[in-house]
Amino acid sequence: LHYADACRTVIEDSPGGMPQQRVREAISWRTEIFDLTGEPDPRAALRAWVEERRSRPMNLTERLFDSALLRIGETEYAWYLANHHIIADGWAGLLHLENVSRLYAGAPIEQTDPRYRQAREFWEGYLANTPETPNFFGHRKSKAGSRVVRVQLPVGLERSARLKAILESSGEEAPLAGVSLPQFMTAVMAAWLH
Repeated sequence: LHYADACRTVIEDSPGGMPQQRVREAISWRTEIFDLTGEPDPRAALRAWVEERRSRPMNLTERLFDSALLRIGETEYAWYLANHHIIADGWAGLLHLENVSRLYAGAPIEQTDPRYRQAREFWEGYLANTPETPNFFGHRKSKAGSRVVRVQLPVGLERSARLKAILESSGEEAPLAGVSLPQFMTAVMAAWLH
């Protein structure tokens, strides 16, 4: 949780009612531990537990991951980890598991993973000669920097609700049936860019 800001990311409503991402300094969380060794078939109990647990919706304002440790034998445990796709895709999940494996082996990530050292050296060198910090609204602009164009399209709650209704419709007249809102918005952005 300390090295991965994605694990401290939550989604909260802004004062205007629109969802926004926020990375917390810390998250209050402890791994739940379950003992399934008393079950007639601990592995079957594990599969049933995972099926039930993964069907629960995540509270996006609390955390975007779920994790537990399940004892299924005298010296055998299973680790359950579910990440919301907002914070981790398949590649990020793999990196997370690699890092946990290194920590489990008793070695800090920065001491065992050459990619970490290489990335750290690169960014320390790259950022060593950065220009002065740019000033923002109401202040004089920094001499260094690049031009950035920001395009905003406020969707609003009403338009967002209409989009969801279209995407949730079904039948032959519903060409977008089965398409999630993030998939739809990604397609719209790609069409707009091209």
